[in-house]
This record gives sequence, C-alpha cells and structure tokens, in this order.
Amino acid sequence: MRKLDMRTPDTGNYYSATRKDLLDLVPEIISRALDVGCGKGFSGLALREKTGCWVTGIEIIESVAEEAKGKLNSVLVGSADQMIELLDSESFDLLILGDVLEHMIDPEEFLVRVKRLIIPGGCVIISIPNVSHWSVVRMLAQGQWNLDPSGVMDRTHLRWFTLKSITQLLDTTGYQIEAFKAMMKAGPGMPRPLLQVCRSLNMDMDNMEVESICYQHMFKCHAVQGSSVCNDLPKVLIESIKTEAYTLQRQWDLKDGKLKYVWRNYVPFIVKNLMNTVFRGFRTS
Repeated sequence: MRKLDMRTPDTGNYYSATRKDLLDLVPEIISRALDVGCGKGFSGLALREKTGCWVTGIEIIESVAEEAKGKLNSVLVGSADQMIELLDSESFDLLILGDVLEHMIDPEEFLVRVKRLIIPGGCVIISIPNVSHWSVVRMLAQGQWNLDPSGVMDRTHLRWFTLKSITQLLDTTGYQIEAFKAMMKAGPGMPRPLLQVCRSLNMDMDNMEVESICYQHMFKCHAVQGSSVCNDLPKVLIESIKTEAYTLQRQWDLKDGKLKYVWRNYVPFIVKNLMNTVFRGFRTS
C-alpha cells in the first residue's frame, strides 16, 4: 500500500496555519468534512466555527495530530491512503486537500480512490503549489534544483504541478472545476526579453506570463463518479496580493477609464476591462 511521504517535524507555522484562502471556497451549508493533512487542526477548527459541521482530520505526524485532536471532532493518525480505507463510503459532503497531493507517490490513484467517500454533489477543495513560478524557472535556467524547508520547492514534495498539469490530473480522475483562485507572490514575473525570445521560437508564452507570478492554485470541484471530465484551463484573476513585504492593490483610473495595479515599481502591461480582468504580466513603470 502506497502512502504519503513522511514529513519533517513541525517548524514555525508549517502545521499551524488557518487556511482562510481555502475556507473562502467552502459552501455555506456543510454537515461533514474530511480535512486530509489537517496539521494541528486550526483550519478545521475555523471550518467548524464557520459552518457548525463535523470535521474529521487525517494527519501522518503523531505529535501534530495530537494537537489537532483538541480542535477537531475526530483525527485519524497515519498516511492518507491507508486512513481513507477506514472510512465509510459517501460519508462526507466536503473534502479538503490543502497542499497534500504534491507529497504523494501517486496522487492520481489517491484522487480516484478517495472519491467514494464523497456524497453525490459533494464539494472538493484543492490547493497546490505552482512549479511554473518565475523563481523556479529562473533557478532551472541556471542549472539548479534547490530544495527548501517549505514553499514550492519544499524538500518533502514528491510531485510538482503547473496549472495545466494539475488541470489535466483533475480531468483524468473525474473532478469538475467549479471555481478557481490563484495566489501570487510579490516580485516580477518572467522578464519580457525572455518571453520575446521564447515567442520567437514559436512557444506559446501567453499563459506563462501569468503563471510566472502565480505561487499557488486553488480549486473548488465536485467529483464525477466513474468518469473523466474535460475542464477548460482556468483564467487567472488578480484580486489582492499580500505578503510580509509588499501589497499589490487594484486601482481604477477615472481619467482614462482603465483598471491599474500598483506594486512597487511594477505595473501590468496588459489589462482588460473590469468585468474580465486577465492579468498578463509586469514591466517596470
């Protein structure tokens, strides 16, 4: 039986975060939720407070799981692919997979097997780091592959995904995308001269302009039992980017009737109208 990669002991807030970004995607009415990779249970506790639902957590690290037991209704300690075999079919109307698929040996197999736990019409929330972020592309261009304690290049990751590859995975395993969010990280995306060189080689770089500033993708899905689906590639909509050091704010310029983003000395070089705000990239102002 395959299982999740053993993660390192807790450092900092790795297991203590409350994932408000994911909770914002949760339907208003939920009765029973399964939080895979629940950490210390802070997100599950916030979910209970928000909806009043029953929350079951799965956590592979015993010491972390012990802390979650004081916040969630029940916690299973062990690898996710083993623990889901202990649960009854159609016993949850919400499944949360927050940054867990990248830790799995075979995420495709897991997504197929875990579907039986979800009631018809149930909701699945997924978040996944984006390996197309410029920090990773830049590193590869320099011939490096350096792992970090956390983030996109977390040393415990076994798989890496782009927006296209995670969408394809959801297609083949039968998860229909209902909503999509992208989390950004402050800093410039892929430089325009490099984009121009790639285009001169007949490479389609329109999506890469957006992808190079996306740090993480989040999906709200529902499972389609026993079949694959065909999802359109999601469009990246920029709302607000907040980090410890920077803030990207959306401003409407009344003078020329255009939507502008302000972020240090970077501004978007393609901006569409307010109803279809597709962010294409940055250039220095």
